[in-house]
Amino acid sequence: MLSRTHGDGVKIIRTVPEGELNAGCCACCRAPEECPSLSFFPCCDLPSYILNGLAASRYIYIRENSLEWNDPKIRRAGGMCCGSACCALEIEDDVSVIYFDDSTFNDVRNDTRCMNEFLTFVVGGRGEKVLIENRFGFGMFHRGRSACCCVPVFFPATCFPCARKHVLFVDNAETAVKTIIGARNDAKARMQIDRE
Repeated sequence: MLSRTHGDGVKIIRTVPEGELNAGCCACCRAPEECPSLSFFPCCDLPSYILNGLAASRYIYIRENSLEWNDPKIRRAGGMCCGSACCALEIEDDVSVIYFDDSTFNDVRNDTRCMNEFLTFVVGGRGEKVLIENRFGFGMFHRGRSACCCVPVFFPATCFPCARKHVLFVDNAETAVKTIIGARNDAKARMQIDRE
């Protein structure tokens, strides 16, 4: 889907506020900047420079023809030990774009866990969860990518990353779902694409 308003660019219609990264009450201290790997222990939170980098890189844009977001990851920094540093971490961008005419965009829903506020306080969290997916077979299968044509919904996503579903962590999932669906329907009507 190309923009009909601007031939050389695509306008950002709205931004969706991202969910806040929270370590929970179990994290009683922050890992020192000299040894950020200590943050992998449950009692230590990430160092300030990592938290600031994550917050600065995250965004969710609703464009004229697509949804774009950056969900940055933490990785080991480059160094002398097999190509990576032993004690330094860095931020790696992970930008995703879904066009509104993509078949993945059939189902956009609030998939926030039960008692999210309580669980975020205790064990941490990233905000409320919005799930974008396309199921078939009475809702039992996800469409897959490339060679993996389908994945049963009860298989964990970490073991089967080929399932075509996308997760966004937002501040308010209900508002985000309504905004995304409204933008998708407006774009399909504007581009004269039949709704499925």
